[in-house]
Amino acid sequence: MSQIGIKVDTSAVNKVLDALDKRRNTRQLLDNIGSAMRADARLNFRASAAPDGTPWAPLKHRTGKPLVDTGILRNSIDYRVIGDTAVEIGTNVIYARAQQYGRKEINLPARQFIGIADRQVNKINKLLKAWGDELMAGL
Repeated sequence: MSQIGIKVDTSAVNKVLDALDKRRNTRQLLDNIGSAMRADARLNFRASAAPDGTPWAPLKHRTGKPLVDTGILRNSIDYRVIGDTAVEIGTNVIYARAQQYGRKEINLPARQFIGIADRQVNKINKLLKAWGDELMAGL
């Protein structure tokens, strides 16, 4: 009896499946975005400006830069990846909300330190492009 053998090379298919699996796993991408946005928020303290570049209101009762007296608020900014679909950036410092949005009743101007403007969108888009390029290279 003769035997006919067929050898199937599945390496190309496996590459595609691996790339698709990586695409489903967005946690690393979200971690990169969170890290970049945390670093960006900390840059706002250095520049004394909001995410869109608007300068913070100057101090009234002391010299120096606003929000950097102790560094507690700046150093408290962190992020967390939520599942495979979201990243959250924020702080647990109790006075952060008042600084971010201001408080009219105590005449405290808003000094936005976390947010999304063109600069942050551009950074996120670069991370998305790099992630996509890496996936495509795997195909």
